[in-house]
Amino acid sequence: MKWMLIITVCLASNGQNQCVNFVPVQEYYSYQECSMNSMLIKPDIEEMGGEFRMTCLPYIDYEPKEGSKI
Repeated sequence: MKWMLIITVCLASNGQNQCVNFVPVQEYYSYQECSMNSMLIKPDIEEMGGEFRMTCLPYIDYEPKEGSKI
């Protein structure tokens, strides 16, 4: 099974939290590999400030729907 890392970053703007999900292009071949990579990039994400969360989930080949605002 392949895995993907989802990074959710939330920043305050006008008193409201705005959250964005990032999915790096790289896919992982084990949960452990995904989790280990998240720990390696954690310092870079922390430098941006704000709240963030990183989650490893089973990989899906996602294609945005026509007309979506991505």
